[in-house]
Amino acid sequence: MRWPLRILPAAVVALLAAASSPAQGPAQKRAAVIPQLAKVPQITTMEVGCEDGVPSGRSLTVASPSRKNRAYLELSAVPKKDEDGKTTECETAWSINISTDNGMTFKRIPVQPSDEESIQGNAFEILGWSADDSTVLAVMVQWAGDYTRNTPVLYDTRRELVKRVDLEKVFEPITPSQCPVLLNPLGFTTTNAIAFSAEATGEDLRPGERTCYPLSRWQSSPPKNRLSRLPRKSVIVRAGTISWIDSPMSLWPIEGEGFNARNSKCALLLNSNVRFFQAGSPYRAEWRRCGKPYSKKNSEHFPQHHLIVLQSKDQTNDQILLTIDNMPAWQSGFYLDDAKVTDLDGDGRQELFVEARYYGRAGGRTWCLLAEREGDLHCLAAPDLATLARKELRPDEDLCCGAWSIHLNADSLIFQHSVYDKKSGATLRILDFKLVLRNERLVLAGDSNSK
Repeated sequence: MRWPLRILPAAVVALLAAASSPAQGPAQKRAAVIPQLAKVPQITTMEVGCEDGVPSGRSLTVASPSRKNRAYLELSAVPKKDEDGKTTECETAWSINISTDNGMTFKRIPVQPSDEESIQGNAFEILGWSADDSTVLAVMVQWAGDYTRNTPVLYDTRRELVKRVDLEKVFEPITPSQCPVLLNPLGFTTTNAIAFSAEATGEDLRPGERTCYPLSRWQSSPPKNRLSRLPRKSVIVRAGTISWIDSPMSLWPIEGEGFNARNSKCALLLNSNVRFFQAGSPYRAEWRRCGKPYSKKNSEHFPQHHLIVLQSKDQTNDQILLTIDNMPAWQSGFYLDDAKVTDLDGDGRQELFVEARYYGRAGGRTWCLLAEREGDLHCLAAPDLATLARKELRPDEDLCCGAWSIHLNADSLIFQHSVYDKKSGATLRILDFKLVLRNERLVLAGDSNSK
């Protein structure tokens, strides 16, 4: 799978933001690192396309500094085929979903895509909110071969206005001829201008040969997109935090063996029999981690995790039925954090509980209770706990921006979520929800309670 140049780990984005202006001579000096305000992690949809990637994706939700405004992105691709079934074109649908009432309701705002016809892949990324809480900045990422186009999209909650900024058109008057330049949005300035970098791309330079356009930093100021150099010590604003309660999360088992899923050089964290079916031989679950464990001290290090379920066909031949992988970090992804065998309802059929944590210091959690249903293995559906939790809120309370904590007991799953004061963000109480397995379904055991 090919990833566009724009989708990079946060450390690389930070390096681009701190890069120097174009060289004025051999004695070029390194520029100072640009200060940043409450920078949110990179939040993007998955790679979406008609031929490469997935057909649709949505991002996590990012709350503004006050937590009142929130945004998430959606992106889908629909192939148009001729009579022979050959894809003739690929239509994409882009939208920003906005809440201005602390996540209680969201409004879908369509975004008009560009007219590029030869695009191979797409992604939609949130860079963050402005410092004054009013505007969210997203980036439409489109690529084909070595070409990458980054189009900023602004949504102003005060004016209820969405605006797509054609950076290539803005920068065209100063773009050198025969020199392709990559424009890379970085965030807001303190005056709500769009800060971005510009550098030549696709060059094959020989030793000693100079680039046709060195890395530089610029700003495009609304409302007329006035272009000017970004001052050396400008503050880059990517404000906000992830609102986990507004970000549906799930694990996706895939059929068969995932890439590198049974690498014997990777650490084996779990090797256990699982009796999904009452009759017959038990299945086996293996969980491997390739690379050193994830560490908050080294937040840019992301190991690969693979959990597989196998069925022994004979003493020497195992068939891998499914794989649960972690998502790449540059997709705001997660790593597997725990895997345990359980029998919640005590009927003799076991389940496999898998828990994952999103990368980052305040990473949210997602989970799967893998069980047999109708002769196949599935992650069991669960009640919508986010909706149930919102029903428990009082007028001055909010659920942003903490994450669920999950506890596996012998006969139940316990979910806890903090409740916060809307104005101060102080923790007021904790909501508890208990899920049990009844008649092959996960259901809520009684009413929720708080303490």
